[in-house]
Amino acid sequence: MIDSTEQNDDGPYPYYDEVDKIYIETESSLQEIKGWAEFKEKWSDYLSNHIKENKIKQSLEWFLVIWFDHELKEETKLFKDKPPEEPDNENITADKVEEYKKKFDMYILALKEWNKKLIEVAPKALETMKLGNIFNITIQDGNHSDKEYTGDDPAKFMNMAFSYKAEKNWDSAIKYLKKSFVAFEKSPLEYPYDFSIQDFIRLPLYMHQGGYIEEAWETFNNFLKGNFPIKVPNSTGLEKDHLKTWECRDIYDKMRVSSVREKKYQDALRYRCLELFYGCAQMFFSYKIDGYSSEKKALKENSEKLTIIERLKTNLKKAKLENEGDRIADLIVEAISFLPDYEKGQEKILKGI
Repeated sequence: MIDSTEQNDDGPYPYYDEVDKIYIETESSLQEIKGWAEFKEKWSDYLSNHIKENKIKQSLEWFLVIWFDHELKEETKLFKDKPPEEPDNENITADKVEEYKKKFDMYILALKEWNKKLIEVAPKALETMKLGNIFNITIQDGNHSDKEYTGDDPAKFMNMAFSYKAEKNWDSAIKYLKKSFVAFEKSPLEYPYDFSIQDFIRLPLYMHQGGYIEEAWETFNNFLKGNFPIKVPNSTGLEKDHLKTWECRDIYDKMRVSSVREKKYQDALRYRCLELFYGCAQMFFSYKIDGYSSEKKALKENSEKLTIIERLKTNLKKAKLENEGDRIADLIVEAISFLPDYEKGQEKILKGI
């Protein structure tokens, strides 16, 4: 929902104590207006997590007011005034200090006036705006008709998991990740269009980083068998093959990462080979489904021996098997030639490495 910007010493947004105080006072005034409590409850968790993740120095009150203005403009036409821009404080020479101070004072006055106007329009705006659960989901089903869902959006729990991950609080990260899966299952969101293996794969990664090594590997292997945390729809034909090879590619990639973390470099090499193979298999089925020449070209390029050797260099070196590069690349090329039989290709690689 919110894009992070490049950060400076103040975080992604320039920080001024005097400015932050104005927004805190504005938020205090908004508390007296009907509907603000619901708006605040709706957004506080999400914005708090965003502040934490992006090391934003400003207060939650600052962000709530800024976000209120954003939502106000998104949902209504009641308030078109843009907040004033702070004066540029870079490269200020000694002879420009007084001029900058005057500009900043004018900026503060303009900001106070803008906040005052925002407060004035707030009562009508809050009557108009949607103040239900932030995480209500409106999606399109297969018949292109809107379907409303008022339960928990998995994004709420996923964002909390990300916050705990940043703090290396792995138990809490795992807890909220699992809550997000339950929310996925209860929602009308569809696998793999609205959520995918990339959401699931965080679970064994977090387990591994949290020291639950055996559980992590058990989870990886369950995922390879299609046993995910929640039930997902069964696909058929080429769609099934495309989805399966995509899942295997991403799972083997993260198994490689976890093996490197354990310094099991030969295992990491094996998983890297399988990741490259399944990447090509996924391109193969993409081309079979869509027929785009770009996908055929990508498959050809990624199936070339020299390309594979180049992509194996780091793992070969760590596994102390640099002299095996040619043989292993030939093995992967041969496995690719077995497509669409990716199970035969996988077997070839596992037996040869």
